[in-house]
Amino acid sequence: MSDWLDASHRSCLAIPMVWRQVTDSLGEYLRFYIAWKMVEGCMSTVVGNTLPLAKLKQYAGTPELARQSAVALVLSLHDSDDEVRAWAAEVLENMGAPTMDCTAQLAELTRHVIAPVAAWACKLIGRLGEEGTRFQDILAAAVEKHVDVLVKQEAVAALAKLGNLSPSTRDILRRAAIHENPRLKRMALAALAD
Repeated sequence: MSDWLDASHRSCLAIPMVWRQVTDSLGEYLRFYIAWKMVEGCMSTVVGNTLPLAKLKQYAGTPELARQSAVALVLSLHDSDDEVRAWAAEVLENMGAPTMDCTAQLAELTRHVIAPVAAWACKLIGRLGEEGTRFQDILAAAVEKHVDVLVKQEAVAALAKLGNLSPSTRDILRRAAIHENPRLKRMALAALAD
């Protein structure tokens, strides 16, 4: 009887351990699934709202309206529709600098996992010129930490437009100047020369 109780007791103790392994595996699966769906463009509500095609076409003719909707335009680069992404890129290319009231949200988007979203956020901050200097550390973090080289390049280009770079930002640019990507190297060296 004593052996049966010991075995029964041990199996009861094992249940929480097994349950934890199951929930850990499930949590890992869910994290993978959500990340996959975000990359596929199927969870636009997680990422943010994109603009409808009609609105994008309207913004193509009115850059001032586009400037006020810079965040939504950048997020539209993550839409599942190719035409929406193409119109969003065209509007962004022609709109100039964003308004200052959306710059904090753009700064957050520099860390986005979708490269075109993060790259355009960096590019738009760079268009602010000296007014964007307060985002220097965020752009430097994109150069140093983002996994996509396109984002790194746009962050370096934006830093070059800001001017008056801090010593820590210059150190990050020096590290970028020895990166394996030749374009990133050239851009970092040019930013350091300014």
